[in-house]
Amino acid sequence: MDIKLFFSGFIKLYFYWEVIVIISTIAAIINSLLGIFSKKSFENFDLRITLFTLIFNYILLIIGLFIFISNVLLLFWNSDNKLIIEQNNFLFYISPHLLNLIAVLILTIGWSLHKKSNISLKKFLRILGFYFLGLLILIGKFIWMN
Repeated sequence: MDIKLFFSGFIKLYFYWEVIVIISTIAAIINSLLGIFSKKSFENFDLRITLFTLIFNYILLIIGLFIFISNVLLLFWNSDNKLIIEQNNFLFYISPHLLNLIAVLILTIGWSLHKKSNISLKKFLRILGFYFLGLLILIGKFIWMN
């Protein structure tokens, strides 16, 4: 198996998964806005949207860290793999993965804070605030790196 083919497949997976993450985060934000303005109670559907968004973000973090760590290991394992580094892909640097980690931590904090509240309005506001901040980091990373 060719190393370039290996990395190109995982890089495509990363970018497609990043689109899924951004769409699911926007869906969770819109759902929380609808919950705030319609003054509905926080139900199982709302819980599932926020939970799946958090899971998708964790999977994105794991895929990105796998790309970074496998590239670093291949670079130190065999000096002939310098062509991988010369592709000048931003996923081989540490900064997008640190921003993903920060976004996941912010979403996790929002998730844990919303679980502690019994009032639906507070739950929706906490999801809205923290998930919006996480979305800003994800989109900012995507714009800044490209």
